[in-house]
Amino acid sequence: MALVIAMVFGILMAVFKGNDSGIRMAIGNSSAPWLILPFVAAAMTTRHRVFQSALVGLCASMIGLFGFYFANIFVLDIGPHPELSPYPLVADFLASIRSGKIYFILACLSGPIFGILGGYLHQKRTNMFLVFTATLFVLEPCFGLLYVRFFSGFTYYVDYPMVWLVEAVFGVILFIFIIVRFRPTQRS
Repeated sequence: MALVIAMVFGILMAVFKGNDSGIRMAIGNSSAPWLILPFVAAAMTTRHRVFQSALVGLCASMIGLFGFYFANIFVLDIGPHPELSPYPLVADFLASIRSGKIYFILACLSGPIFGILGGYLHQKRTNMFLVFTATLFVLEPCFGLLYVRFFSGFTYYVDYPMVWLVEAVFGVILFIFIIVRFRPTQRS
């Protein structure tokens, strides 16, 4: 079930992101949901067997990305690629996959790592799951700005500050919820 959800997640992210630049592209390029995907998949399906959690995290990341790039062939205007294949859908899919090669490589690292974390926190039945999620949403804008500053020419982090502000505020609200909901009770 978790892997089906991963596929649907990838497809929905591609459809939401769409073909235009703007705020939808900025939200669609947010990485926190992609890191939470293997975390939740492993938490849903494993009993913290390290290898199983890592494998579920990897599979969820890969299946989500395949869903995303498969949906992109219908969402994006990729253009003709007769040199790739005599079958246009195959050519578009291959071009789409090639465009996201770096994300597949990164998912080979992040999927197992976040899968292991998800399996571990599920087994411990701890509130750390919510803390981890909140932390990702608070820190992503910071890492995004550092990435833009030192490694990339992408400007959507800078062009759409409201997206990143809302993401960070969501993380802070989740932290407040955790503190209020799960604070230790005093015994009298």
